[in-house]
Amino acid sequence: MSLTYTANVPYVGLVGVSPAIYQQDRWPRAATGPAAVAVAVALLAVLSVVDLRGHAAAYLLAGPAVAVATVVLVQAGRRRVTLRPVWRPLVALGTVSYAAYLWNYPLRLWLRPTLDDATGLVAVPATLLAAAVSWWLVERPVQRAGRRPRVAAGVSAGR
Repeated sequence: MSLTYTANVPYVGLVGVSPAIYQQDRWPRAATGPAAVAVAVALLAVLSVVDLRGHAAAYLLAGPAVAVATVVLVQAGRRRVTLRPVWRPLVALGTVSYAAYLWNYPLRLWLRPTLDDATGLVAVPATLLAAAVSWWLVERPVQRAGRRPRVAAGVSAGR
């Protein structure tokens, strides 16, 4: 067993527990209130600027801190039922964010030889367009197919 594997075992456990944390709706108001959200956002902002690459604090402190801040923000977001129109573009970006992550690098590699310095100006809208199209044609149908109730063959429904 390598040292890298043993160091990552606690984080694997956190990832496995995260769906249960998300489904749990018994969080105290203090843990998801405005003060907790402000602290979580400030913590994430500070940790995004501080360079901890290769430092032990990145694994011992920053990793768990990011996990806790993320859980606080997710739980606080679940309590908000109404969505202001100004946030809808961010929700749409969040919907296609994984597809955008997958499309961005290949599009930049493809555009860089011809556009050089203007690659970013063209790659960002192209990435968002490709992500939206792939979400609509691939992810959305798969998500909808996963929600349909399945009836076993030969079983009579409604008797």
